[in-house]
Amino acid sequence: MDWKADNAVMRTKLRNLNQALLETTKDFSAMTKTVHETGGLDAKTKEFAALAISVADRCEPCIGFHVEALIKAGASRDEVADVLSVCIQMGGGPSLMYAAKALDAFDRLSTAAYSGVIRPPVPITSAHPFRFDPPGDSGPSAHPLLACFVLQ
Repeated sequence: MDWKADNAVMRTKLRNLNQALLETTKDFSAMTKTVHETGGLDAKTKEFAALAISVADRCEPCIGFHVEALIKAGASRDEVADVLSVCIQMGGGPSLMYAAKALDAFDRLSTAAYSGVIRPPVPITSAHPFRFDPPGDSGPSAHPLLACFVLQ
């Protein structure tokens, strides 16, 4: 899966929806901004919660956006994996499948953020199908979902 390209395609679709549902998307954007700018949790913690809900709800575009936001917030692969373990514990088999997608998104998007190149999936390092090598680094910036709702 090309998470970077898929995120870009979804942003285009959301901008199109923006034009059709101007008031609804304007209100959703305002709510999203308020959630991210207020409260007792930092932005990274809120994105971990959003990723967990994305996995539980099996929303691939949501996974892509929230993984991207976590990379920009400086989340490590170990932190993402820890959140995904809670998803699996609470959601069982279906969450296991979408947790694998979320970790793939993190691996691919964290590399793409720095090199502009999507790397292949991280190789399995043991007989256990859910044990992987640690990736490289991650980095900072704005919430990717809000970019979809910029009114032009």
